[in-house]
Amino acid sequence: EVFSINGPTRRFGSRTIRDTQPHGSLRAFEVISKSSNIGMGLLGDRLGNARLHEYVRRFGFGDPTGVELPGEHDGLLNDFANWTRYSTQSIPIGQEIAVTPIQLVTAFSALCNDGVLMRPRLVRGVLDAEGRVIDDRSRPVAVRRVLSRSAAREFRLQALVKAVTDGTGRNAAIPGYQVFGKTGTAQVARQGGGGYIPGAYAGSFLGGAPADEPRVAVVVTLYRPPKGRQYYGGTIAAPAAGAIIGDTLMYMRVPAEREGFRPEGPESVTD
Repeated sequence: EVFSINGPTRRFGSRTIRDTQPHGSLRAFEVISKSSNIGMGLLGDRLGNARLHEYVRRFGFGDPTGVELPGEHDGLLNDFANWTRYSTQSIPIGQEIAVTPIQLVTAFSALCNDGVLMRPRLVRGVLDAEGRVIDDRSRPVAVRRVLSRSAAREFRLQALVKAVTDGTGRNAAIPGYQVFGKTGTAQVARQGGGGYIPGAYAGSFLGGAPADEPRVAVVVTLYRPPKGRQYYGGTIAAPAAGAIIGDTLMYMRVPAEREGFRPEGPESVTD
């Protein structure tokens, strides 16, 4: 489906949403790959607050992941009763919500695992002094299905691959593997609330590879780069994430993707 963006600014009721670049129209997956705030606002209108809230919670935001780290934070997510008309556009562009890196990469991994949210683990098992396994934690722990397999796979192979091949995540590309992911550039909130700190940003890239059969997911965030420097996630975080993904795949001895691999989906043949 094609969305009329008509940017770089657009009014949603009493507020104005801005894109960093003007877009006339974008296909649904290009709203993601081109990082269009206006497009996300339109998707927020389409979904409505009730379904937005359902999916935010379904992906695990607002709850601890269960990784068993002492002091794990459950993030910040307003009760649904406190959502307003602003929330309809704020939530899709990452405002009115705060998440931890482990929450973020856990939610992202549901798209890698064909729609199933998994519980993250740090310890594979515990051995005694003789090397015998006394606590085996090697079996994956599924929390719930978030999306259908087909929806998760199509989103990964369209929107998230395109973000790296044609969108804001180009700097995460590496030889031999098709990286997929999403850039993020967030304003830093003031302590105690009351808006955001002028000129303060956190630039992120959240990605994985190989696209066909994912083996690794990585999140890199650079918090408050010096003023006057680049701060967009696609510029400062994507190269580091790509390097980490590449080194990890080599360490894991994951074979390179077959030559000529193309993302599956109805739009992939002509692009």
